Amino acid sequence: MRRLVLLLFAFACSPPSADPDPALLEAVDWYTGVAGIVDDARAHELLEQAVEGEGPLALMWLARVHSTGRMGFPRDEERARAIAAQVIAEVERAAEAGVLEAVFLMGTAYDEGLGKPVDPVQAAAWHRRAGGNPGPGAGARVVRARGRGGQPAGPGGAGATGGVEQLTRLSDRMTALSSFCPSI
Repeated sequence: MRRLVLLLFAFACSPPSADPDPALLEAVDWYTGVAGIVDDARAHELLEQAVEGEGPLALMWLARVHSTGRMGFPRDEERARAIAAQVIAEVERAAEAGVLEAVFLMGTAYDEGLGKPVDPVQAAAWHRRAGGNPGPGAGARVVRARGRGGQPAGPGGAGATGGVEQLTRLSDRMTALSSFCPSI
């Protein structure tokens, strides 16, 4: 009985999961073209659906697209900063816990001044930690680098559910995409 009480207490006191909402992941797939084509309208719809769950990663993505007017959202830097300020601590905790989407978002937070000061050195460090290289298209490469496992790439470059071959194909696709859409 005591173990059950301790288990229930631990469960009740643990923070909610910061794992990305499946709708968020699909939105990013459509936004980056990983779904087969770039479809900002579909990405927009899915991001709005993910934001309804009020998860910190979905909200940080909303801040990100408002900061630059991407994915069919109006550019509104003030709104972007306000949203980011509300969730950056949760995003950072998730990143420290190894949630790759959060690690990527920390890089963009420092890139775009969303909840953090603009700091190219910190941005590059977070992007490297996520398994990507800073520069055009880095975000798109990082987002899918872990398959759907939510964990950073391991020392051999394989994601939690993918392999080296998958990452190589991903890198090739994202490099090609970034040459057409350098703002990704």
